[in-house]
Amino acid sequence: MSFCSYLSSLSLGLGLLSGVVPVSSSAQTIRWEPIGISGGGGMFTPAISPANPNLMMLNCDMSAAYLSEDGGHNWRMIHHAQLRSDTDCRPAFHPTDPNVIYASSGGRLKISRDRGKTFAPIGDLKDSLGGEIAINPSEPKVMLAGSRSGRCWLSHDGGGTWTICQGPAGQVIAFHFDRTVQGHSMFAATERGVWRSDDGGQTWSEKTRGLPWTQIQGFAGGSDATKRLVMLYCSIHSREENGMFRGGLYRSRDRGETWESAMGQGLNTETKQADQWAFGSIAQYNQLLATDAKPLTVYAFNTSTGFHPPHSDTVYRSDDGGQTWCATYFQDPRFQSYNVTPDWETASCGQCFKGGETPFGVAICNTDPDRVILVRNEPHLTHDGGATWFGGHTYPAAGQKPGPGSAWVCNGLVVTTTWHFYIDPFETNRQYICYTDIGLARSTDAGRT
Repeated sequence: MSFCSYLSSLSLGLGLLSGVVPVSSSAQTIRWEPIGISGGGGMFTPAISPANPNLMMLNCDMSAAYLSEDGGHNWRMIHHAQLRSDTDCRPAFHPTDPNVIYASSGGRLKISRDRGKTFAPIGDLKDSLGGEIAINPSEPKVMLAGSRSGRCWLSHDGGGTWTICQGPAGQVIAFHFDRTVQGHSMFAATERGVWRSDDGGQTWSEKTRGLPWTQIQGFAGGSDATKRLVMLYCSIHSREENGMFRGGLYRSRDRGETWESAMGQGLNTETKQADQWAFGSIAQYNQLLATDAKPLTVYAFNTSTGFHPPHSDTVYRSDDGGQTWCATYFQDPRFQSYNVTPDWETASCGQCFKGGETPFGVAICNTDPDRVILVRNEPHLTHDGGATWFGGHTYPAAGQKPGPGSAWVCNGLVVTTTWHFYIDPFETNRQYICYTDIGLARSTDAGRT
């Protein structure tokens, strides 16, 4: 290979990393695709479309947002000129039109009407978004959104105009629209409490009777108009009092009027560390998920009191409104009940690197409670209610069994930064990428794996 040819190959590689597209003399359209090792950076604020469960989004702390149209197996980076990442605000998919997405672009509200290809500013909301954006499934022009200033905002015209909700205060955790009361009843949960409005968001009342304290950590709701069933769930800060577990999960069966403990059989109620790798001496339940499709099905995500099950961080599922629970997520290959497909990290090392914390973000499909995504430095997804989980950031090369030295295919979810890209001047199929979070990656097939 001549030196000039080497420089040409190197320039092409640098163009791939910088986004500079060389001009073809024949004006032929050049198609670009991501290469390298996927995953690596922190992922946050995922969301799944209720109109198309295969459509989902997430945001990365390395400044990009990503969209998948095949259930989390492959991803596309959204151009930063269309949408900037926001790790503090969960986007919202329209309940019936999969082409419509509302998302925060660095704090400012934008809308896509073409399934995430382009985004445009919408509305008069000047406050910086935070928490989540929510759309009323029964009346999509009604929306709620949180802000970083600790306020709730309401729109009755699909995001065009916004007014402050008088009542809810604090950083928004989640919203729920009561579908048994058409278009009028809604809930807002913040770090300080839970509020309900029965007049379309004009007035709000705090609904925390039965909670021993109001340090809210998680909130979810599900309502079925046909069955006239409304289930609300919240998690409050866990404490040890006189050697007993207090706090944790609560539920309401009467639209928030009263709350009762949902710390049913199967949950971690330990008050001491099981080993030195514990996240803490008592499990905190920081996130909850529920759906309108099955209000009695609820997921809870906990911190660990030890490394191995039943002390480990996991995803608990209940199908009876929180009376009984079972653990569904066993991430480490050394666990007897290991049910997460291997990735380049676990296959290479025979273990995962987890600190016992809850995920950075979680989401569920409101029309299919078996579809859940959780994100850390990688996304894990289930399409079967937690029976099995798969990594949404990479998959093994065809014909290779995952293990030390095996090759992996990039699926587009490259969420870390690249500092150098090298092509071997003597063997051009051998290429190297230097990453921030991952380290050094090598390809021997010209970047295919």
